[in-house]
Amino acid sequence: MHDPFELFYDLVRNRRSVRSWADEAVPRADLERMVDCARMAPSDTNAQPWHFTVVSDRTLIRRLEAVTRERFAGMAERLAAEGRRELGRKLRVFEKYAAHFGDAPALVVVSGEPYDSRFMREVFMEVLEPAAVERLKQEESIKSTALAAMNLLLAAHALGYGAVPMTGPILAIPEELKALLRLPPGFEAHLVVALGRQGARAAAPVPRKELAAITTWIE
Repeated sequence: MHDPFELFYDLVRNRRSVRSWADEAVPRADLERMVDCARMAPSDTNAQPWHFTVVSDRTLIRRLEAVTRERFAGMAERLAAEGRRELGRKLRVFEKYAAHFGDAPALVVVSGEPYDSRFMREVFMEVLEPAAVERLKQEESIKSTALAAMNLLLAAHALGYGAVPMTGPILAIPEELKALLRLPPGFEAHLVVALGRQGARAAAPVPRKELAAITTWIE
């Protein structure tokens, strides 16, 4: 029998962010399994403030990428017109990573609603300033949806798919995402995960900081 930790460690060690996909649809059953894993993530006071919008409409996926690229291009043009060409060039480099998903067979957009609980209403709203309360509601929501997204990424890898989490569309077209994807009222898109069977271009390993460099032991 395989050691459960070794199986898990192999999964997390070999997961890569993939930006090249085969032209092969992702079965709904597999997408459901991924989202089912995502919803098992922990969340503050079990609020589960997430919503998952699963897109396999290839026309819509390409449209979302095109709108994202157009928005970044417009920003770069404005920077150039202001004499900030180098900054515009850097923005276009960022765009290559942040808006490259039009060929993905599927997207999962992870959204969150502001965190709420009896502790928020009965404690924090009484001791924090209104601006701090609103910031806390958003921060707690983002933390919880990030945990769910990690479960989704690991599930995709376990099922043999390549995926990449992106915030580019969130930064560039938040209102368009709300409208085109019909997000539930009050929800904000936090992350776009593009996924599919990995294409011909394999994802190379990326260096990780050594454990000793990032860990403090207090014993």
